[in-house]
Amino acid sequence: MGGAACTHGNVTPAAEYNFWVDPEAAARVFDSGMTITMIGWEHSCGEAALSTDERRDIIALGTDRARIAIESNATSLRAAQTLQGQTGMALADPVAMAVALDPSIAIDISEHAVHIVCGNETGRGQSLVDKLGTSQQEPNARVVFAIDNQRWKALLTKSLA
Repeated sequence: MGGAACTHGNVTPAAEYNFWVDPEAAARVFDSGMTITMIGWEHSCGEAALSTDERRDIIALGTDRARIAIESNATSLRAAQTLQGQTGMALADPVAMAVALDPSIAIDISEHAVHIVCGNETGRGQSLVDKLGTSQQEPNARVVFAIDNQRWKALLTKSLA
């Protein structure tokens, strides 16, 4: 999980937190030649975020895993509401894990050249996804552009039951 494909960041107008903190590390990974699937933070927002009712339903599962999953993210929820105007609980790492466990959750995915902006300029940590192919660089990542929110939430609920 990291980056933000063709969207705004969550700590700056351009960067997702993990890439902003250490863009050089992210750049090395993307330039490494390893097989990469980029699942940006944006896939945990909007319809993918857990609503108040969904959080209540998860707690109602009655397991320690369910309770801990919701309670341990309470501070993150408050921060996302305050700083980003989100209404639901965004769980970026669990979304990435869901796609790793069930790749069919990613319903819009394609290969692209991805460049990570390093240095201290305004775009620090931005993941530049070349959807148009104008950089003429070889694709170095499979980039997820959409997930099946219902299936991701069903897998989460099953995992916490």
